[in-house]
Amino acid sequence: MNSLTNFDIQLSERLKGDRKRNKFFIIVASVFAHIGDGWILFLFIPGIWWFAGFNPALKFLLVTLVIISLITLVKFITRRQRPDFVIPDFKYTFFEKIDKYSFPSSHSARAFSIACASDFFFPELSWLFYSLAILICWSRVYLGLHYLGDVLGGIIIGWGITKIILSI
Repeated sequence: MNSLTNFDIQLSERLKGDRKRNKFFIIVASVFAHIGDGWILFLFIPGIWWFAGFNPALKFLLVTLVIISLITLVKFITRRQRPDFVIPDFKYTFFEKIDKYSFPSSHSARAFSIACASDFFFPELSWLFYSLAILICWSRVYLGLHYLGDVLGGIIIGWGITKIILSI
């Protein structure tokens, strides 16, 4: 497991942005990084209610609560420090972090949960939601807020939980 962790750290180091040379991408990534903040899920629920009805919105609320609970539990168990706690120059965001643990990425889980839900409720727009989800995940690594493994873990949890619950 240690060699996998080292590989994740080294790969993430290569993928992060260079603060001195890429200021434009740092700003763009900062915007995308925070599109995935928690409030976005609670904006998506009324949209589902409006366009798809009360029961689908209630189902997605259940998805949201399960994902938040599972992410919190896994972060508590793994306690993986964020990159900026491990690598000093790895901090690029202008927003405060809520927690210091990084695995799994809750932003990635939320982004891919919404993208997966769009397959069910707004299939004609799912390409847009998946594109945004990918940009959100990229930004989290690019800004040094997460390791690539954190993001992949979040994608699996967000997409997987959503697919299972909405398929029932």
